[in-house]
Amino acid sequence: MNTSRHHDEAVTRRQGFTLTEIMVAMGVFSLVMASAVPTFIMCQRSWALTSVQLQAAQKASAAVERLVYGVGLQYGLRSAVSTSVVVTAGTDWSVAYRDIAGNSNQFTYSSSARQLVYDGPDTAGGVVVGKNITTATVSHSADGISIRVTAGVTEGRFSATNTMTTYVAYRN
Repeated sequence: MNTSRHHDEAVTRRQGFTLTEIMVAMGVFSLVMASAVPTFIMCQRSWALTSVQLQAAQKASAAVERLVYGVGLQYGLRSAVSTSVVVTAGTDWSVAYRDIAGNSNQFTYSSSARQLVYDGPDTAGGVVVGKNITTATVSHSADGISIRVTAGVTEGRFSATNTMTTYVAYRN
C-alpha cells in the first residue's frame, strides 16, 4: 500500500510544467522565430522582384513577337516584301512595308508614349502592340531588319528591364 501512495503522489505533483521548462521552451521558440521571420521577408522580396522581372520579359517578348509575326490575322515583318520596306530611324522610328498579300503595314515606336503601335489594313488608328517600352531600335539592311526592344516594369520599390533582340531575314 505504501508503494501506491508514492506513485499517486508523484503523478499528482507532475501535472504541469515548471517555470524553468516554460522559459526554455520560450527561448527555443524565440530562436526559431528570430530565424524564420527574416527568411520569410527575404522570400517575399525575392518573389516580388522575380515577378517584376518576369513581367518585363513577357512585355519585351510579346512586343518582338508581334513585330515579327504580326497582329491578329495581319502579317508581321516576317512576311515583308524586301523592296517595300521603308525605315525612318531615330529616337522615334517607323517601319512601313507591304506584306505578301500586298497590304500596307506600319509599326511605329514613340519614345514619349513608351509604346509600339501597329497600323494595318484592318486597324483604324493603330493597335498598341507593346507598352512600357523604354527603348527600341531598328536597323535595316538589304537582307533583313534588326530589332531591339527593351521593356521596363516598376511595382512599388522594385523595377526591372528586359531586352529582346532579333533579326528578321526577308524571304523574297
